[in-house]
Amino acid sequence: MEIKIRNIDPSIIYAIDKIIQELNQNSEHKISRNDFLKAQIEKIPEQQIYKKVDSDVAVQLKMMSNLLKDNNFALNAIFKLLFIGDDDVANDLLDEISKREREHDAK
Repeated sequence: MEIKIRNIDPSIIYAIDKIIQELNQNSEHKISRNDFLKAQIEKIPEQQIYKKVDSDVAVQLKMMSNLLKDNNFALNAIFKLLFIGDDDVANDLLDEISKREREHDAK
């Protein structure tokens, strides 16, 4: 399939040609403007997929980070309670953490 693009600013074409010239300078396989633009256009759908994946991964990483912070805080509290000898409160806190994790895993 062919695409024709009209009314491109000549300075943009010049900049594209400079990029191609730099790419061709250090390569045995020379590319044309058409090949370069075709490769760039073919990357557009792929970039959209990556943006979606990156967004999903960022959300998951944020959730995991928050969970690690919460667990770290709770473990520090348990260690302090055990250190001062308040075993009952430490066990209650540990039970509460375990309960929350089971509820989270069930979701």
